[in-house]
Amino acid sequence: DVANALAALDNLSRLADSLRRDAPQRLVIGSVASAAATLLPSALRRLRDKLPGVEISVRTAMSLEIERLVTESRIDFGLVVRDPSPPAPGQLHVAALSLCCVVPASHRLARRKAVDMQDLAGQPYVSLGRQFTVGTATARLLEGAGLSEAPAGEVMHYSTACAFVRDGWGLAILDSL
Repeated sequence: DVANALAALDNLSRLADSLRRDAPQRLVIGSVASAAATLLPSALRRLRDKLPGVEISVRTAMSLEIERLVTESRIDFGLVVRDPSPPAPGQLHVAALSLCCVVPASHRLARRKAVDMQDLAGQPYVSLGRQFTVGTATARLLEGAGLSEAPAGEVMHYSTACAFVRDGWGLAILDSL
């Protein structure tokens, strides 16, 4: 994951070089919320340092909405989470994501380096909705392992899932961002 993230940052640096040559006045980026809160701040700081006169705007939305905004030329490019598949024309695969289990520090799984599906049996959990790639992947994994896909809570945002975990709703299954 780290190597993929570094490669993605290298790609962003190349984009910055390209943008510097073309010098747009404003760059509008669409991003899923988890990437906007984790990967983009430092990457865009470096981009801003290389293009000091450019106004950078980040719009967060769901992947399908971001893809629509790109096709309508309402944003310059987008960062989305998708099922693994060969990239379509105009798309670049940046990094592979894995699922992670978010638990309170006192939870029995907190010190584990890895968690398998059987560790989740009988555990209450919070999930992103199935309209999200991660929510669908979680449901498929649970169903594939013969476990009940009945979350204690279904949410629309990763930070909300973490707040529910903090409040004692169980664990959360999120992407590695």
